[in-house]
Amino acid sequence: MLVYLTRRQGCGVLQKLEEQINEEYNYWEHGLAFRRTNEKFGSLQNGSYLGLLELVSQFDPFLASHFAKYGNSGKRNSSYLSKTICEEFIEIMPKKVCEVIVDEVKASGYFSLSVDSTPDISHIDQLSVVLRYVADGEPIERFLTFLELQNHTGKGMAKQVLQYLREVCSIDYSKCRGQSYDNAANMSGCYKGMQKKILEENEFAIYIPCAAHSLNLVGRSAIDSCLEAVNFHTVQLIYTFFSASTNRWKIQKGCLVNETLVKSLSDTRWDAHAVATEAILKSHPQILKSLECIQEDQTQKGDTRGEAENFAKKMQELEFAFMLVFWKEILQHFHRVSQALQKEHVNLKTCADLYTSLADHLHKSRNEFERFEEAAKIMTPGVDYKSTLTRNRKRKTVFNDGDAPEVSLNARGKFLMSAFYAIVDKLETELSRRRQVYNDVAVRFFGRWIIITNISVL
Repeated sequence: MLVYLTRRQGCGVLQKLEEQINEEYNYWEHGLAFRRTNEKFGSLQNGSYLGLLELVSQFDPFLASHFAKYGNSGKRNSSYLSKTICEEFIEIMPKKVCEVIVDEVKASGYFSLSVDSTPDISHIDQLSVVLRYVADGEPIERFLTFLELQNHTGKGMAKQVLQYLREVCSIDYSKCRGQSYDNAANMSGCYKGMQKKILEENEFAIYIPCAAHSLNLVGRSAIDSCLEAVNFHTVQLIYTFFSASTNRWKIQKGCLVNETLVKSLSDTRWDAHAVATEAILKSHPQILKSLECIQEDQTQKGDTRGEAENFAKKMQELEFAFMLVFWKEILQHFHRVSQALQKEHVNLKTCADLYTSLADHLHKSRNEFERFEEAAKIMTPGVDYKSTLTRNRKRKTVFNDGDAPEVSLNARGKFLMSAFYAIVDKLETELSRRRQVYNDVAVRFFGRWIIITNISVL
């Protein structure tokens, strides 16, 4: 260490290194901490807050004169530059902003409420409160505050939000004319959800669920309706298998020249399901080839080769190929509708029409099983539906059960009834139920009934 410190004083090899270190330190020193070891002006250790004030004072005569008089006056002298005053400023500013927003809401006359919950980095669930109103002829959306969630029930959340608006903001909630949340049961439930409790307080607060988010929940409900629909799990596992190893990813890229690589799913963006499904559908033969290369590679681990073999077998099943073809077409329509719903100037009638159009397409696809099946068989030539390997259980007869014979279905019939029809019917049911909400609101504002046709609500 002594030798090192001695050489620092001269013009040795380390001089350039020291210069580079000093340059980096000087560049980043005001980007590290808001406050540092002292609160003196002119010091390199005063932190970003005082350092930026020094910079601003070079262009502000009043601030420069204030620093000259009170800059380093010491403790027990009012300078309004200490860390305590700084924290008070930070606390006062959001209060002032909130007061301005509340005044604008009161001046506008009417407003709508939007609430959502999300956990922060400390794993505390918070409610974000947003108000929407019209000022000077323009719609405005303002964030008010985060409320620490005390109760996850609809009644508890409604009570907490109403208490904040009335006691903290002094806002007359009788002027609320709308409420909008996601489609979670504790939010949108028509019996015990937050929207119901809000309606009990104000019958004019019309509930409008998030239009784009509703499509995500429609698809999720359909996936959860039957086990055969859960091929998205396999899609994600295939992506994880390749992405977990640079070697396997390189093998995939070598087999998928000018083709689409496998994509990952997303829990929040339903559009990612469409992209991931289409990627495997477009590159199905090449992905199989890359899995076979890994399976036959003797240098790979046994577990890796076994996983590649299992994925290859799964991708060559007719049911998996059928679901890829089916979901690709359905998700493409979902994606286009979702993009249209997120446009800036979309209105309630357009929203209801888009949901109706999507429901019509789903209803028509119920009669197109053969078309999906033919496309799947092209992908997996010579492969048939999996036959049931387990012994069929004989249904226990009960008294007065009747003489109706039991219907025996082959593998194709079982897949048609338990998978395809189950998914399509669930999609139609969920879409029709959520679409009805937008239809009712559109009728209220546009003054006419929107005729719904070709929809069977189960």
